Amino acid sequence: LCTHAQVGLPTYTLSLLPTSGAGKMCAPVPGHQGAHLPFLRMHDSRAPKGGPAETARRHGAQAAALLAALGALLLLRVVWEQPTASFSDSLGLTHDGLPKRQARLRGLVVRVEKALKREADVEVEELFGNFGLTRESLFGSLDDKALYTAYTENDRNFMHDLKVAVRAKTHAKNIAVLRPDSLIATEELVASAVLRFTGGINAEYRVMAFNGGGMLDRRGKPGGHKNWSFNGYFERDGMYVTFYNRSLAGGSCAASADPLDCP
Repeated sequence: LCTHAQVGLPTYTLSLLPTSGAGKMCAPVPGHQGAHLPFLRMHDSRAPKGGPAETARRHGAQAAALLAALGALLLLRVVWEQPTASFSDSLGLTHDGLPKRQARLRGLVVRVEKALKREADVEVEELFGNFGLTRESLFGSLDDKALYTAYTENDRNFMHDLKVAVRAKTHAKNIAVLRPDSLIATEELVASAVLRFTGGINAEYRVMAFNGGGMLDRRGKPGGHKNWSFNGYFERDGMYVTFYNRSLAGGSCAASADPLDCP
């Protein structure tokens, strides 16, 4: 008994061994030639598509295309999940529509001009508290040129006036103005702010107003009022300062060598 079956494309010819008649085999269907599979007496009509090297190359190309597609999807997801990024930011523009590189160049030109004019921009950003610490509340009507002159010609008096202004706004017992590389720890923080100079002066300070104890450490770093300036109730040991709560009476500003350190 011989049975021939065709299943779509490609065409297979299935030959079953005869039940009688030793040595007899079914003849293949004329016109169908292909790979011979002796264990099922099956003929595959598909033409071979290259050897193992060609198959490996094709699979590698498919894997690379899949990875590229996944990478593109991940990139789109990252961009989509940034709700704070504006359309101008995605185009590399500033809020006024200028390219960021052009804006940086313009800022550099402004700083050089202010340095030549002996002027300084001053920005005050209140970080903690609600005392209205601003440029106007701390420096009054002083313009850029007056601020530059006050800071560069007498930094001690400049910092003293700044601390007096901070205390007048916050009524805190201890005031410290320090460079960001200083180590400080405070208790009962009342207010804090960042003071930035740009233009003819490039400097940044942390302004701290607090009622509790604390420490301020600039050991191994430069001193002077341009690096740290403080007053209140404290004891100083070289470049290390310990602050006290006034009620503890553990420290006294009167013991300071600088009378401007006293409130």
